[in-house]
Amino acid sequence: MISLALAATLPGILNGTLWEAGEQCFAIERQGERIGTVMQRIEPVSYQGRDYWNVTIRQSLPARNFEMVDVAVLDARTLRPWHFRNYRNGELHVDLAYKGSRIERTVYGETQAVDEIATDEPLLDANIWGPLMRAMPLERGAGYTLPAYHYDRGITRFEVAVIGEDEVDTLDGPRAAWQVAMKLGDGNPVTYLVAKDDGTELGVDSPMFAQRLLPNCDR
Repeated sequence: MISLALAATLPGILNGTLWEAGEQCFAIERQGERIGTVMQRIEPVSYQGRDYWNVTIRQSLPARNFEMVDVAVLDARTLRPWHFRNYRNGELHVDLAYKGSRIERTVYGETQAVDEIATDEPLLDANIWGPLMRAMPLERGAGYTLPAYHYDRGITRFEVAVIGEDEVDTLDGPRAAWQVAMKLGDGNPVTYLVAKDDGTELGVDSPMFAQRLLPNCDR
């Protein structure tokens, strides 16, 4: 297994130019029953003459009366974060500003807390998972360790490994897919199904839940 842990290797692993603008939606299922929806939207944006990807991920769980939205602005080539916001039921919960060797974190609630986290290495934002698959080289036996920052867990790492192959039924017919295990720090891994031909995320499986790709975002 290839293991690349040094932050300096991040630009060599991830290639943001492989991303395409678009939108995907997934049904969240538990024990075969749909309990919610995930929407992922990727859009190109420019700030001060630099190109970025704006990533919006909305998770809705109607039975729990809960909606969470993550909005990240990532460098269009390296996918290193520039800005991140997390919303809970429409209220701003966390704001992160990535400023080179430091991260400015603002947490909102009954009181507003601001602090800074020093870092001596480039980090990914630990809230962006599935879309990363399209930006990394996947092949049999490949594995990567990618440093990341999470607003609750601090500086951590993604562990990514190609563990098998599968065929996924889609509206366009069966698609060959990699099975890619991914986890954050010491957390439990989830398995992504990633199209071999273009890196499209086709679904997610884990002991606790599954995500099934929907034909569009109208359902």
